[in-house]
Amino acid sequence: MLTKPRPPAKPHVFRVLLVERSVAGTRVLRESLQRDGLRVHGARSAEEAARLAAGDGFDAVIAAAALWKKLSAALANHPGSSDLCVLLVTDGELPEHRLGTPAGVHAVIARSALMEAEGAHALIAGAITEHRGGRRKQTMVRWLEREARTDHLTGLYNRHAFDEHLATCLGECAERGQPVTVVVLDVAGTQTVNEAHGHDVGDAMIRRAATGIARCIRGGDFAARVGGDDFAIVIPGGDLEVGRLMARRIGHEIERLNDSEWDGEIPVSVTFGVASGTGCTAEELFEAAEQQIDRRRPAHAPILFESRRFDPEGPYVA
Repeated sequence: MLTKPRPPAKPHVFRVLLVERSVAGTRVLRESLQRDGLRVHGARSAEEAARLAAGDGFDAVIAAAALWKKLSAALANHPGSSDLCVLLVTDGELPEHRLGTPAGVHAVIARSALMEAEGAHALIAGAITEHRGGRRKQTMVRWLEREARTDHLTGLYNRHAFDEHLATCLGECAERGQPVTVVVLDVAGTQTVNEAHGHDVGDAMIRRAATGIARCIRGGDFAARVGGDDFAIVIPGGDLEVGRLMARRIGHEIERLNDSEWDGEIPVSVTFGVASGTGCTAEELFEAAEQQIDRRRPAHAPILFESRRFDPEGPYVA
């Protein structure tokens, strides 16, 4: 059976935003670039260019190098323009050209190169393709970094990320003279559930506990799964009382969810340990909080605390 040959794919028509203060300069460059198969739109100011660039459809911004300082500030106020390839045009006499490519710019190119009848499209298309490849690589690196710090069962941070964050937080808060509080949470009975009903049911309990935690923490707090059925929360700048309130809030929320959204599921029971310190190491603070967990009682009540005590050599615990 004969098949019709496929027609050759049409070359992609790139849309570029041309930023020039001079009307004559805009007209000359636009005519040259449009003859080379590009779709060109003009802007007279940095603010107008940033506004247009933040919308969909443009592949690149081509701007006079003399406008870059204002344009970079304007683009910073429009996050939607961050993926665009930015090219600066220079006559070769400006400081920006002599000092190399500024941050946020893909390339600095000579005006004469854009005026060539056949080379402009290849030059711009190559710059856009190279820029997109770099952006994809950066996105992949960020994704891999996030994956390495994420617990895949719960979506919270993992133990490695927790250890790093707690150490950093203690250092930063020590400089400001502020405490750091850690709340450690243990999901009770998961081993028994795993043996009786299978690990899928136990994993579901852990995910539900993570949901209750995520609904209670504040924007500046840091929650992680630090063990099989253990979670920990870092509260920078929070004292022991703040940690107690956080633990109590999570306990009440889990109790509420057991009676509402999780009705019919194996109820989640949790126990807590809370510790706060300013001059201790991450290991000391975490261990102090972990030691407060009473594993002998399944804590059907929202939360139980030991009496407060203070050790001048270590953190406060509750």
